[in-house]
Amino acid sequence: MSIEDHDLEPLSRTEVDNMVNGPPATATQAAVQNARRAADHAVMAIFELAFLLESLDDIIGRYNAETERQLRAWQA
Repeated sequence: MSIEDHDLEPLSRTEVDNMVNGPPATATQAAVQNARRAADHAVMAIFELAFLLESLDDIIGRYNAETERQLRAWQA
């Protein structure tokens, strides 16, 4: 087969996928990728929880300060 004839042949679906995405991942590689994604999501959830807890602490602090101020106003 000449080079010209070979260049005219369309690429197979597997060849195109390998060129675009690289070779298919093995089961171990897929498991590692899934574990990394799960760890990333867990870290994001932890940071979001920390932010919410900090916000809740601020709200409780403001509520306590307002309650003490009102209590002093009633006692005076």
